[in-house]
Parts: sequence; C-alpha cells; structure tokens
Amino acid sequence: MPTHIAPGLQNEALPPPAQSLLRTASMRRSCRNYLPKPVDAHALQSLVNFAAWAPSGTNSQKTVFTLVPNRKSVEALAQSVGHFYRRTNRLADNPLARAWSKVFLHDTLGRYRKRYYRQVSESLAAWDERREDQLFHGATAAIVISVARGASCPAEDALLAAQNILLAAETLKLGTCLIGFAVEAMKRDRGILRQLGIAEDETVYAVIALGWPQYAWLRPAVRPTPRIREFWG
Repeated sequence: MPTHIAPGLQNEALPPPAQSLLRTASMRRSCRNYLPKPVDAHALQSLVNFAAWAPSGTNSQKTVFTLVPNRKSVEALAQSVGHFYRRTNRLADNPLARAWSKVFLHDTLGRYRKRYYRQVSESLAAWDERREDQLFHGATAAIVISVARGASCPAEDALLAAQNILLAAETLKLGTCLIGFAVEAMKRDRGILRQLGIAEDETVYAVIALGWPQYAWLRPAVRPTPRIREFWG
C-alpha cells in the first residue's frame, strides 16, 4: 500500500525558478466567476504558443487549438452545447428510449438520468430564465483542444497542452476552468465540431474557459499529502 508522507520539499529548499513555478501551480484554481472584460487576442495567442511546447507521444505534434475569442462566440458555442443536452434530457425522460438504451447501450441513458439529468435541467433553466451561464460561467473566451488522427497518445497530448495553458494563464492573471460537459457534447454531436471548423479527423479532448476572474485568491489551494511509494528493485 502507498505510504502517506509529508511533501518534503519546502519553498526555501528550491531554487528561485522552481519556487516561482511552484507558486504558480499552487495558486491556480478553477474559476467560475468572470468579469465582463474581453481577453486580448495577443494573450490567447501567447497561451497557444506556450501550449505548443508540451510533449507529445512519439513527437507526433498533432494537437490543434481552436480559439473562441470573445463572449459572443462563447455564447454561440454554449447554445450549441445546450441544444445537445436539451435533446439528451428529452431522451432521458422517455421511458421507451431508456428501455432501448438499457438493452442496447449498457443503460447509458439511465445512468445519465441518475447522475446528470437534474443538474443539466437546472443549468438550462438558469440560462432560459435569467441568462445565467452555468456552463462557461461568464467566460469571455475559450480554447478548444483537439488532436488529429494518427497521434499515438492523443488524450495525453491534449491534456499536457491544456496544463501548459492553465499554468501560463495563471501567470497572466487570467482565470481558467476545464469544461467537461462541452467535451462530452462534442464527442457525440459532430455538428458542434463543424460549427467550430474542426476537421473530421480530429477529436476534442479539452475545452478551457478563459477570462478575467472576479475574485483573486490570496492563499494557495489546499491539497492532500501526496501518496508516495518507492520501488528499489
């Protein structure tokens, strides 16, 4: 079993560049409250340039970045993702569709109904009634990360690039949040990909909301003690 030990490395034990990187990583939080302030196009390009330095399996370099550069385009994307979940909720409400899913799709609709139906219904109602954005949380930009066919480790490539963006955004004082519901919608509705201009041979693995946060964190995030084991052969 893994042993539970203290992290061991304190800030003062690290050289200054490592201290700076550690502070950046420890201060980053998922942001769900954004100011209605646009993100500069140069900042978006800088984030993508930094993401391009992430490693890729067998150096395939097939990661593609789709910029959603302003609030209007974020809302258009959110509407398309919302349409997908409206359809999914209607299916999940249909007893015949759930029965068919149970027999032929390993109860996909039944499991969705138990886990996500209520949350999605409430989010859609919040948008319809109050224009409250519970998907992108009011972000004024987004980056969609996809990988073209032929990459040996496509999911890993995309997520490594996403991590680079999250860290770089923190240094620019931008807030970020990974939007898993958007990724799931894009995996199942190619129409959303066509709307974004994403090629048929690409698969989306990450969607990052971006914007200027309403609130600034004063302390690092709390994390549990790392679980570590050692192997000596």
